[in-house]
Amino acid sequence: MLLTINNLLSNLSLMKGQTARISGVGSRYKIEPKKSRMSVGNILGGRETFKKETPGTPLEWDMIVQSGMPVRAASYFGKVAGLNNNELTRSLHLSSKTFRRRQKAGRLNEIESSNLYEHAKIFNMAIQTLGSSDKAQRWLKSSLKALGGKTPLELMNTAPGADEVQACLNRIEYGGYS
Repeated sequence: MLLTINNLLSNLSLMKGQTARISGVGSRYKIEPKKSRMSVGNILGGRETFKKETPGTPLEWDMIVQSGMPVRAASYFGKVAGLNNNELTRSLHLSSKTFRRRQKAGRLNEIESSNLYEHAKIFNMAIQTLGSSDKAQRWLKSSLKALGGKTPLELMNTAPGADEVQACLNRIEYGGYS
């Protein structure tokens, strides 16, 4: 059976503005949505936050984390991830009073910056896996059986929990139980 590109595309349901990649050999074709071009740097505010080129390599990020990220990065992450102030501060292990002090000072400390980077990295992974920021936001706050009934946001607060959230996303990506 000869399939045209139009026939292939008619079987694909994409959200408005989403594009697809078609790959295949012979008569077997695979259609899958293209991955989002979001990055950790964009999730944290990009040039608007960092006032220069967004870090790209792990070593560049390490320098930023060690010197403390701008508080704007946390606020921007909260908006992109759809978190209210309570959810954001709780996920970063900050009281609202400490967060206000950080806002006055303009910087997070190294540990808070490291937590924020890890959260942004996982949220980016969720966007890539689930296909959109909206889906990633909903997923982040959903109780999941695969995570013992907890939400990914709850588990991201510890290193082992963050590892489990990433493992869950990997299972989703590759068709496993999650």
